[in-house]
Amino acid sequence: MSCDYTKLCYLEETKRLFREKIDPQGKKITDDTPFRDYVGFLESGGIDGFVNRTAKSLESNATTVADYAFYLNEALETVELPLATSIGKSAFYTCTKLTDVNAPLVTTIEAEAFRSCINLKSIAIPNVTTIDGYAFNGCRLSAVDLPLVTTLGNYAFGGCSDLVTVNIPMVTYINNNTFYNCLKLLTIDLPSATDISSQAFYSCNNLTTVNVPVATSIGTNAFRDCWSLPIINLPSATSISSQAFYSCSELKAVILKQQCSLSNKNAFSSTPIASGTGYIYVPAALVEWYKADTVWTNYADQIRALEDYTIDGTIDGELDETKI
Repeated sequence: MSCDYTKLCYLEETKRLFREKIDPQGKKITDDTPFRDYVGFLESGGIDGFVNRTAKSLESNATTVADYAFYLNEALETVELPLATSIGKSAFYTCTKLTDVNAPLVTTIEAEAFRSCINLKSIAIPNVTTIDGYAFNGCRLSAVDLPLVTTLGNYAFGGCSDLVTVNIPMVTYINNNTFYNCLKLLTIDLPSATDISSQAFYSCNNLTTVNVPVATSIGTNAFRDCWSLPIINLPSATSISSQAFYSCSELKAVILKQQCSLSNKNAFSSTPIASGTGYIYVPAALVEWYKADTVWTNYADQIRALEDYTIDGTIDGELDETKI
């Protein structure tokens, strides 16, 4: 067994990796105590971030990255993990110089793994299926392509102010604040999502296009302050929560194709619909139901028969924007 400041030690008898630290007085610390800035013990095959803390790049065949492994590492710029299948909690938290991550076999990224990596611009994780809460919160990603991901935790991409495009076709549940304050996000296509939770897209100020064909539930503040959103089609929606579209100042058309409950009239406060210049389009057969509903009646004058405003005169046709 040999140890120095830049390498892990592997003890065959215990099948464990550990850190042998030399303190400023020259005293060796080799006990089992995990330090706040040291991962004391890891399973064999794992990796901790105290492998060369001054290196600008990490290339490792480790299959796992432990919790807090590279926590507050201020040197690391690129990460190559060709064999890793999981990245632990806060593993790269606040690695402020990290720009690129390539981990093609990773399937699980735990909470806060890359949180506050303020210069992280590129991730290649095509096989990931689970991303926990705050995993990429506050990163500089401009595009996210995650074809296999099915689970996104709360705030997973919250505060990614440079994020423009997202591809997550398999996700069925958009958690609270998942894309909160993604200021540059332009379009969102969620073909499998059935639930859009509270504040999921809150303050996505430049969002112009939303495709949620199977979403049944729109949560509180889900699209609040999406100032650039002009039209939203919610063909499967059965419930819209309070302030869901609050302050969507360009929202002039909402399309609903079945009976949908509205929890509070403030769902459309500070929108053209509330001011009388925007409209809610529903099938002709449901117009009277909507107008008579206890909450929807507040917008009775803004409810129109959808068939009268589509190009082909059907409920599945595209809105004729010359008429709305």
